[in-house]
Amino acid sequence: MIPIETLAGRSVAVFGLGGSGLIASSALFAGGADVVGWDDSAARIAHAASAGIPTADLRELDWSKIAALVLAPGVPLTHPAPHWSVGLARAMAVEVIGDIELFCRERRRHAPDAPFVAITGTNGKSTTTALIAHLAASAGFDTQLGGNIGTAILSLEPPRMGRIHVIECSSFQIDLAPGIDGSAADNDLSYVFRRQPTFYRTLQPVGTIIIDKLQHFLYLIEPNNVALRYGIGLGEQCTELVGLRHVASKAEWPSWQATPDMIARKLAKPGVLAGGPGNPLGARVMELDDGKSRINGTNAPATVGTNVIFGCVRLGNDDVVDLYGRVQNGTAVVVN
Repeated sequence: MIPIETLAGRSVAVFGLGGSGLIASSALFAGGADVVGWDDSAARIAHAASAGIPTADLRELDWSKIAALVLAPGVPLTHPAPHWSVGLARAMAVEVIGDIELFCRERRRHAPDAPFVAITGTNGKSTTTALIAHLAASAGFDTQLGGNIGTAILSLEPPRMGRIHVIECSSFQIDLAPGIDGSAADNDLSYVFRRQPTFYRTLQPVGTIIIDKLQHFLYLIEPNNVALRYGIGLGEQCTELVGLRHVASKAEWPSWQATPDMIARKLAKPGVLAGGPGNPLGARVMELDDGKSRINGTNAPATVGTNVIFGCVRLGNDDVVDLYGRVQNGTAVVVN
């Protein structure tokens, strides 16, 4: 089993306690998450409880304390209508993900260069998955085969260099895996914080910005289940930023002034620093309507993908210029 440590110490709801959902619950629990599971089947709820998984009706949860809803494959995310648990999560801007996404996040955290082959399609994906796994195993590689083909992905051995995961992904699983980043086609995909289009299905309208603080990604939703994904750095000013905000104002090469806390800690001098390449806010800034949060550039691109002491949401200057040109005042910003 692959313990999911990326959500350690956080509350996670799981809906769907069949094979994949039960294993996902166990993997989250093993990784230190506070898990609560539920199902529309009383028998599955009882089985999960007997396996040591905490259960409770998700309709009775305080969703403001939930970090993510993990949805089992086959439970409707969008069609023919969102499941009621999805509605509860979306109402509180809680992200909805699946077991493939959990795997991708764990791989990205512990072994981003570990080989990962993801296969999907209308016809032939099971045959293709089995064939690739057979070729890899025959060549002497430690090969893990799973996903929609029958073995839940989180029941496999954890990702590491020298071990290949060959995973069949159903359309349901892809819907719930916005961060899927297989390695078969491009050796540079371990550099996950570069701007790139990615598959992303969401109930949010085109043009919405979605900020995933845990994974250090900003998504700009585009048509046809595509999003532009940007790597971000996070400052402590945005620790409590969550829910729905809007872009209130925009500026090019903004000026910057140190906060009283920075001055007191002798990390900066008093006064206003004019906009320019040496300015900590970078090339562009988009102020949010809470009056204290912003999306801006940075003159320290190495901090993208990390948490820092000061500031809010930062992108590299090339990326913030690109994003700035795509959004307008009033653009919705959903923060998870």
